[in-house]
Amino acid sequence: MSLVEDVQAEKEKCLKDGYVVVGSSQYVGKMPESVELRAQAKRAGANHVIYSATWIPNPPGSWSFRFGQGFGSGGTGGGQYQVHAIFMGK
Repeated sequence: MSLVEDVQAEKEKCLKDGYVVVGSSQYVGKMPESVELRAQAKRAGANHVIYSATWIPNPPGSWSFRFGQGFGSGGTGGGQYQVHAIFMGK
């Protein structure tokens, strides 16, 4: 598993090394955990995963509020990740 800045460039290197693409995923949300990536790779039949995660902050003036376990929190800030993962096999 490799966290990279440029998924496309790394994909090209892997293809030259004999890997084939067996799946890919793109989403905006939380940072993927390694256990999640391993599970998805296993389901796809991949033995190598390359992925990137770019932080996208919320725009200025946006507001979020969370309430749970008797406590509330809110404010500006926050954001999410733009994630691109490629699952490969050899």
